[in-house]
Amino acid sequence: MKLKALYVLVLVALVVSACAGGGQPAIVRVGWAGSPDTLNPGMAILVEAYTIFELVYDSMYELNLDGSFTLSLAESVSTSDDGLVWTYKIRDELKWHDGQPLTAEDIAWTYNLYKDTPEYPYLNGYYTPYFDTIVATENNEVVLTLTEAIPNIESQLVFLYILPKHIWENVDKLEYENFEMVGSGPFKMAEYVQNEFVRLTANKDHFATPPKVDEVVFQTFENQDALVQAIKTGQVDMVTEMPNTAAGIPGRGGKHRTCRWRPACPRRDGHHLQPG
Repeated sequence: MKLKALYVLVLVALVVSACAGGGQPAIVRVGWAGSPDTLNPGMAILVEAYTIFELVYDSMYELNLDGSFTLSLAESVSTSDDGLVWTYKIRDELKWHDGQPLTAEDIAWTYNLYKDTPEYPYLNGYYTPYFDTIVATENNEVVLTLTEAIPNIESQLVFLYILPKHIWENVDKLEYENFEMVGSGPFKMAEYVQNEFVRLTANKDHFATPPKVDEVVFQTFENQDALVQAIKTGQVDMVTEMPNTAAGIPGRGGKHRTCRWRPACPRRDGHHLQPG
């Protein structure tokens, strides 16, 4: 089964479930040594970009920590006897961060975008090769027809982040930098400076996982030594990587957390690098 990077899954779970308290704005500060290469989901390669996509966008399925999949944007799914036609009933009253409705039309349009854009390094050839047609119905359903039956439709759709048609149909699909990054996920883009930081604010109205914190800030550090110093001094609450030689870092009894799984992105064979 094609799994998302465990690194991304654990980090996102920690951020979304982090607890607030004390009456002050709750801000989670994450240190990492990288930065998103782009905010355009179709053009992205680096795991830092996929981490931000996971927080800002929704997809048809969510991957659970036990490796199982749960429907996200859809409330139900049915499959034809031959396994070629998948019909997803999309939840009603979904909203984009700008207040516009998110419907089956957005989802079908996004899937067709990924399918029809061969310049997208991952979301085209490695996640849509079995897509034949994708259409939206008047009943707010997405009907996905495959060229042949496959056993892993969930892992094909879990990385296909849904984009707002009303924005993306008017831009260059390859060159669009997507700084505004209007999504529907548990966090909203607030501020981004490449190679410096990403600041996200909570979408408290998210239909599935409204965050318990108010903000999350991903801060880029230029080297491993600076990352170690940041976690030691409390400049950040968690880091995404830590040299094996680092000493004096709070352990499980401390307030800091270290995600030590090796970052990974989708590989060109459609699988994902395993944590190590």
